[in-house]
Amino acid sequence: MSVNDFRLGNQNVRKILLALFVLIIVTGCQEKNQLSASQTEEIHISAASSLTSVLDEWKNTYEENHPDIKIIINYGSSGTLVNQLEQGSPGDVLISASESWTSAAVDKGILKEETVFPLLKNRLVVASLESDKEVNSMEDLLGEDFEQIAIGDPESVPVGSYAKQAMETEGVYEQLAPKMVMSKSARQTAVYVESGNVDAGFVFQSDLYAFPALHSLMVVPEKMHTPITYSAAVTAEAEGSEQLDELIAALQSEEADKVFEKYGFEPN
Repeated sequence: MSVNDFRLGNQNVRKILLALFVLIIVTGCQEKNQLSASQTEEIHISAASSLTSVLDEWKNTYEENHPDIKIIINYGSSGTLVNQLEQGSPGDVLISASESWTSAAVDKGILKEETVFPLLKNRLVVASLESDKEVNSMEDLLGEDFEQIAIGDPESVPVGSYAKQAMETEGVYEQLAPKMVMSKSARQTAVYVESGNVDAGFVFQSDLYAFPALHSLMVVPEKMHTPITYSAAVTAEAEGSEQLDELIAALQSEEADKVFEKYGFEPN
């Protein structure tokens, strides 16, 4: 064997050893990633659409502090969420903007009744892009300044149900019905108002924080509708775990209250 052959042989051995070393490192990293993924628990939350901004912020902070948890949130009207859960949509926690929808979910066997707890309070407001409009009562909405008024579908959207109650209290619901533009969620109602496609809309007070272009024309007196209370509960299909218990406790913590208050909610 020549010297060159010997050197070539050593080079081939070094290349083989290097390749094996790289393979071991890559395999180890893959196994570590697979192990980490298997240790991460997914928690599915079905939440009222009016919670979108605040829960997105809370979720990001919570996941940073709990790397073993991945939170997946499905937003929609409370009625739609209950129907989705009833049809088998994945969900571990429901946060509804209506106690009546929470009760309906309990009656349907969707929620564990013993886990239900009040989480937040909100207020109903009449909002518009134009701050110079004046609304002192529901009757003012009958005026020419308000040709179209956005309202969530009272059958499935809590903010629409509260609005309907307020209008019925003052006896103007039927008169205002021709002006109404129905939406599928509180979030969509706020979008309608923000777009300028309607002259005003019934939204939650918290929506004014998520949509700063909106102006409150009137805070509807609470005596005109049932209390706006957001309730949370664990679903009947949820598998109990320490991570889920910790998340439920975190939703009721002082840290969470600060985030909720930042977006115009009143912690319960």
